[in-house]
Parts: sequence; structure tokens; C-alpha cells
Amino acid sequence: KAFPIAKARLTVGDYTGEKAVASPDDTVVVFRAPLKRGETMLKGTFLSSEGKELCGAYYVSVRRIGRAS
Repeated sequence: KAFPIAKARLTVGDYTGEKAVASPDDTVVVFRAPLKRGETMLKGTFLSSEGKELCGAYYVSVRRIGRAS
């Protein structure tokens, strides 16, 4: 059974971002977040249209796209 996912939330350290899910058929949400060097905690959460937490992300892929000065 599919969850009625309307938004995705990503929390990494001090950063928290939310993005709307455009279509029920979407399989990915992409975030760009400024991250500090070092160990931290990461949490991916999916939300309903009312903002209720439905479930956590099953997997997350992280890629470095730039270098801090």
C-alpha cells in the first residue's frame, strides 16, 4: 500500500529542508544543503499534505558537489 506522501523533509545537523512531492509517481527528491565538515546525524522523513509524519526514508544517497573555501 502506497503512503499519501506530499512532502519530503531532510535534516542534516543544523540544516532542515522540505520539498513538495510533485507527483505520486515520483521516486526521488533532491536537496542541496550546505554541510559542515565532520560527523553528524541525517534523517529523511516523508509527510502527508497535513504535515503529519508518515514514515522515514528507506535509503538516502549523499554526493559532494562542491568544495567549501
